[in-house]
Amino acid sequence: MEIRPTDLGLRRAVPILSERARSIHGTRHGGRLTGAIGGAQKKRVGVLGRWWLRGSGLDDATGAEVLHAVRGPLLGFVGGLCGGFGGGFGTNAIIMALMSLRGDAGPTPALAAIFGTIGAAGVGFGLGYPRILVQRWIGTPLTEGELDTLLASHPEMGLERRFLTLTCEAIRIENAPEKVTEELRAAIQTLGEAIDTLPPLSAETMALDPEALHAEAQTLRERSLAETDQVVADSVERRAGALDQQADAIVHSAQAIRRNAAQREELDAQIEALRLGLVAYYSSGQADATGLAQLAASARTVAGETRSLAAASAELDAGPQVTRAGRR
Repeated sequence: MEIRPTDLGLRRAVPILSERARSIHGTRHGGRLTGAIGGAQKKRVGVLGRWWLRGSGLDDATGAEVLHAVRGPLLGFVGGLCGGFGGGFGTNAIIMALMSLRGDAGPTPALAAIFGTIGAAGVGFGLGYPRILVQRWIGTPLTEGELDTLLASHPEMGLERRFLTLTCEAIRIENAPEKVTEELRAAIQTLGEAIDTLPPLSAETMALDPEALHAEAQTLRERSLAETDQVVADSVERRAGALDQQADAIVHSAQAIRRNAAQREELDAQIEALRLGLVAYYSSGQADATGLAQLAASARTVAGETRSLAAASAELDAGPQVTRAGRR
């Protein structure tokens, strides 16, 4: 079955699209033309960028990221053709036209018109052909080689590697019923989005004991009361307050951390079940299409529920930062 790079999520699609662009037209980055496509810093979609992306099915935010990733080859192509044809034929056409208007012997108005037409056609081609390239890079299905490159960056068998391995199994399926391929593609899209939504597990936060931090804070307060130097006493008291804040942050975020870990484990199990279902599907002569579609639908449902962790992630970000800075 065919899976496009953007079906895997933007984080995985960008390196693939960048490599596709580099393999065709080099790596030279453009300069002042960047704003016409999409700002390199703000990553906005400009007038040309919107035209090049028309019909790709990407929203503005995703399209801006994609164009930012391939802007170098595109702008090199645009600058080369527009500069070459516009600067060469266009400039000569203007010079010939001026000479003809002054009555100078030499180029005829017809020749000036020919040069002008060639220049305009070259500029038009230079601005239009990148749309074909962008659509090709986005629309060309993933290859096993491209997925192998992504897998190489994740040597450990974690959630990301299982997801990429699942995608490798999916693209090997041929002549599957439309219902199966639709369910699989939707499941892969949703799984990729869910994995990208999950906040990272903080090993440091999970390792800290809030009760031990409170006890240490109390010890520091007792030391502060016994301290005769008021400056030192104030410093020790502030350290105690920082430890209490760390402990409160751990308690505040404990539920979200447990939920995150549980969702990761559930996603991992769903991905592995779907991958094994794919293996069984094409190993048995593609006999159980209904069962595979059900597995894909189940994985898609679980991945959709995982998006609720975005609220937990925001909750963690809003809480006090958990570090050992108070020990300084």
